[in-house]
Amino acid sequence: MTENPQYNSQTLDGPVNASASTILARCVWGIAAILLLGAAFLKGYEMATQPSVSGHLEHRGWLVALVEAEGLLGLWMILGPWRYAAWYIPTGAFTCFAGATAYKIATGATDCGCFGLIRINPSITFVIDLGMTVGLWYSRTAWAAPHAHIIIVPRLRWLPLSIIAICLGVPGGWKMIALSARNLDDDELMTIDGSLVVLEPAKWVGKRQPLGRYLDIGQELEHGEWIMVLYHSECHVCQQAVPNFVRLASTMRQEKSNAHVALIEMPPYASASQALVQSQTNVWKGRLLETHEWFAITPIVLVVSEGIVTQATEGDSALQTSRKLLTNMQVFPPVVAAEAGK
Repeated sequence: MTENPQYNSQTLDGPVNASASTILARCVWGIAAILLLGAAFLKGYEMATQPSVSGHLEHRGWLVALVEAEGLLGLWMILGPWRYAAWYIPTGAFTCFAGATAYKIATGATDCGCFGLIRINPSITFVIDLGMTVGLWYSRTAWAAPHAHIIIVPRLRWLPLSIIAICLGVPGGWKMIALSARNLDDDELMTIDGSLVVLEPAKWVGKRQPLGRYLDIGQELEHGEWIMVLYHSECHVCQQAVPNFVRLASTMRQEKSNAHVALIEMPPYASASQALVQSQTNVWKGRLLETHEWFAITPIVLVVSEGIVTQATEGDSALQTSRKLLTNMQVFPPVVAAEAGK
């Protein structure tokens, strides 16, 4: 009959000679805790310095709660109270993360949104999340012994966890949620402290497009049928979408459409040698003025009829829109397709 390994019941540090499964479990556990803390820090830093990635300020409270919970879970895994429950929760969390990244892969997203300003392809994070889920699941055998302890810092308990959570969580949460928004003048634009302006195009549908006074070609866009494309020259999604709209503009001219494509660069502007739209390109070109600091998920595509926004997409959805338009103008927007058939 095999004897059970000897445990130090005073320190709960586990077997005198740690088994291979315990060592593996400690490695998986440590990596999971570091990923959670790192992701919480990076997302928290981004939210404390600019609007949320989604661009919708009314969701900030929910996003702040998620960041705080992620950081608290990472601390919990390191400090070690209630270690049996602590195994189930991170396993479930990484399972949910894997499901969320799988959805982003299916929808064609180019950034997982897991690490704040650091952009990572969802396929990479899906592999990481799935690997952590499998690793945590198989490391569960290391918890079987009544005194098995694979927590990184075994002697710390609820008191330091509470102190750290309060010292970091309260000021961090306040900083993240402190960005207040208000309307900019009489426009459908939201501003942060009067300088940073958040563009939320989904809210403009059915209303007059609010950017006219801030565009160098604003007066021209007040009349007629337009596809307005706002882009950043350094935006990777924009670098894929803008050439599609340049080709679309050429196709519309060949079909003698009365609708036009306007490509509008957002500051900071690129140099002439690095511009996505060259000066000789036969397409309407404009710029969003540097009167404010503009925040948006680019590219933004607006379908505008006589100054009224009829449809709006942004980010990866806008890229998909550009591809659909090149293959079938009947897909989007209907007003352009109707003009092209004249």
